[in-house]
Amino acid sequence: MTEWHAAGQHVGVTSSERPSAPPSLGRRLTAEGGPGAMINVLFVCVHNAGRSQLAAGLAEAIGGGRLSVASAGTEPEDHVSDVVIGSLAEVGVDWTGRTPTRLTRQAVEAADVVVALKPSLVLPQVDGVRYETWPLPDPAGWDLDGIRPCASTCASASSPWRRARHPPHPEGAHP
Repeated sequence: MTEWHAAGQHVGVTSSERPSAPPSLGRRLTAEGGPGAMINVLFVCVHNAGRSQLAAGLAEAIGGGRLSVASAGTEPEDHVSDVVIGSLAEVGVDWTGRTPTRLTRQAVEAADVVVALKPSLVLPQVDGVRYETWPLPDPAGWDLDGIRPCASTCASASSPWRRARHPPHPEGAHP
C-alpha cells in the first residue's frame, strides 16, 4: 500500500512582485560525503510545464555536475511552456525537446531531495528522501518579463547545491 502526504511546510507566497526565497536559501552547508558526490533532485509541480521545468533547468545548469536533476507533475501537460524554454535560453540553457512527465513513486525513490514547487502537493513518502517546498507562483500565461523574478528565485535557491554534498537543510531539521 502506498502512503501519500502533503509535501513540506505550507508557506504562502509573498505579495511582492518577486517570489519569496525558498527555505533552504542562505542556510549553512556541509561538505559531508566527499568531493564529487552526486545529489539527485526531483522538482515537482502540478503540470510539469512551468515551475518544475524552470527549476530543473536552472538547477542542472547551476549544479556544476554535482546534481542529477529530474522533474515531474501530478497532472502533466502535453508540452513544456514556450516561455519557460525562452527564459532558460536567456541564461544559456537549452531546454528544447523536454516533455512533461507524470510523478511516480519510482521517481521519488530515485531522489535524494524532492522539491515541491507548490504547497500542499500530494507526494509519495519514501524513507530517506528529504522533502522541501519552494512556494512559487504558477507562471501559466506569463511572458518572459513576468517569469524572470521566478527564474531568479529558482537560480538563487539552487546555487548552494553546487558546493555541498547534501542540499542545505531547513533550520532545525535533521537528515
